Amino acid sequence: MLAAVDEATGAGILTAGAFAHDLIREAARLEVATVERLQLHERMAEFLMGRSDADARIGQIAFHLLEALPTGDAALAVDWAERAAGQAMDQLAWEEAGTLYGRALAAGGPLGVADRCRLLLARAQALVKAYDVDAARKALLAAADLARTVGDTETIARASLTMEGVTDFVWDETGRALCDEALAAMPTQDSAVRARLLAQQVASDSWRTLAHAEAQSAEALEMAERVGDRRALVEALRARQFARSGPDGARDRLALGDRLLEVGGGGWTTTRSCGPVVAVRRVRTTGGHRPCRSGAGADRGGGRADQVAAGPLACRTVTGRYRARVWPVRRS
Repeated sequence: MLAAVDEATGAGILTAGAFAHDLIREAARLEVATVERLQLHERMAEFLMGRSDADARIGQIAFHLLEALPTGDAALAVDWAERAAGQAMDQLAWEEAGTLYGRALAAGGPLGVADRCRLLLARAQALVKAYDVDAARKALLAAADLARTVGDTETIARASLTMEGVTDFVWDETGRALCDEALAAMPTQDSAVRARLLAQQVASDSWRTLAHAEAQSAEALEMAERVGDRRALVEALRARQFARSGPDGARDRLALGDRLLEVGGGGWTTTRSCGPVVAVRRVRTTGGHRPCRSGAGADRGGGRADQVAAGPLACRTVTGRYRARVWPVRRS
């Protein structure tokens, strides 16, 4: 083996223990008989899993286990593929995560309905973050169809909430229907999921009618506050802003925006992304810019906010300053 490695290195096929070019590796792979290739992948996976640093090689192990199919261990391949997809999500590698979740679903392992629903929802979440909304829709509909066969209301609710805050008119009617279906089937007691579904109904209807938005957004906000769930509170506050979108609700919307910024905390979150909107609304609505507790216009030390003159220039200034400070956080 070592003699063959030396010969390949001397010929320029290998460099530092790896193929010198992807085309060389692919040509060598295709020359190996199918059965032998599958066995080699399985043996490599077993070797990597036995190493002390196996946790640092999750992606490699998942790759070899998946490539060893259909003769390899499908259940093991699904397990490691899901772990690798979770790791990719943590690393913000959304497209890779979506691909891995898809391969786990296609691995042919002994997956029950609950497992397939979990993987489909996880895949949809990754695809939404990767802006592949069309593929995300298909995964969510597949999860909802499976959930109905076993009466799994929670999965239907999660399918509806996966596109929470995403503007997609193709999904709008379907998402609204899933939201209605989940609310009708789930218990009426307080829960974070129910509060989010109520808020989503308000957001979905905001461009059609606000006839029931006032009472329903208030119900969602009160429930979110009672259960103490941060995500539910964020969505309920946003729904309440929609409900108070008329001229008489200007001051309420600004107060709700301040609460969103308070709830948001650090990092790039849904609430921090509302910062420029809150600042611009304040300038245009009140004709001035008062100090902010956090977010747009606040200095780095968290002290007194910059004094910005009213008008369009003020709006551009506030938003520009906010972007300059938040965008690096988002991209890091």
